Amino acid sequence: MLKVYAAGLDTLTPEEVSKLNKALGAFKGEINDLATFLIAFTLVTAILCLIIHFIRLQGSYSHPLIRRDILKDIFTVLICVSLLSAVGLIVSLILNSFI
Repeated sequence: MLKVYAAGLDTLTPEEVSKLNKALGAFKGEINDLATFLIAFTLVTAILCLIIHFIRLQGSYSHPLIRRDILKDIFTVLICVSLLSAVGLIVSLILNSFI
């Protein structure tokens, strides 16, 4: 049905348009739910990583080399979290623009 409509060989009836809109709405909902779940899971994991790194940082107050490595790990996790927040924005832009 979509191939025929895209080729311009047929027009959709209002009933078919409503079915198509309903199906696309369900698809957008599923993609949005999946993206939200993945972002939430990775944010929880990142928070756990930050907690572990701060605990490690507390135990290495007298070792400057270990402390430097832990600070690198903390900054890496923070950069990943900031990039992850951009993924949510990109997914919402794609869903609203193309579907």
